[in-house]
Amino acid sequence: MTDIAKLLEAIGSVAWPASFILLIFLFRPAIAGLIESAKSRKFTLRLGGQELTMEEASEQQRKLIADLQAQVLDIKKSLEGVAQPAPAAPEKAAPIMPPAVASVLWVDDQPKNNSYFVQQLVDRGVNVELAMSTAEGLRMFDKKTYGVVIS
Repeated sequence: MTDIAKLLEAIGSVAWPASFILLIFLFRPAIAGLIESAKSRKFTLRLGGQELTMEEASEQQRKLIADLQAQVLDIKKSLEGVAQPAPAAPEKAAPIMPPAVASVLWVDDQPKNNSYFVQQLVDRGVNVELAMSTAEGLRMFDKKTYGVVIS
């Protein structure tokens, strides 16, 4: 083997570890943040314009599921006492659609608590603007017309 071939082989064997070390050095802040968040298990996600920890998101989902289960149980109880009418001939009437709402002003001092609802509206093309207080909501309402105000 010639001296040049030995030199190229030596450079090649050092290039990969050097590249790896360089990448770690360049992305050190991002890697450190990821490791720190994994240590504390404080992963966050953005939902409805709010940043929620996984614990907050899980708690909201738990409350929504419990609410849905209670509603289903109430419906089931109310249907058990009602005699089922004979099926009627289907009508050809057009379904009644709710009016389109272009924008919503949501006034809430704890907007994280309703992030799932806000995200559902945004996913349906509704512009949702958040106000953290009644005074802020009134100022926003004076400047713009909203289809719905939720407080």
